[in-house]
Amino acid sequence: MGAATPAIFTSCSGNTKKSSGKTYSAEELGMFSSVDIAPDGKPLKAALVGCGDRGTGAAVDFLSSG
Repeated sequence: MGAATPAIFTSCSGNTKKSSGKTYSAEELGMFSSVDIAPDGKPLKAALVGCGDRGTGAAVDFLSSG
């Protein structure tokens, strides 16, 4: 994700406390991308809501789709 758009990833657990999620940056997860602008020049934006492998897979797919 680009410098203009900070990336935030959170983990999910069975704990129902709202404060139980941990925040990760893209760099901490080993996800690096130089793509932050679409081919037509518009900034890319994405929101990801989910847990586990499906959410991680969706994030990897988004970052590698450029």
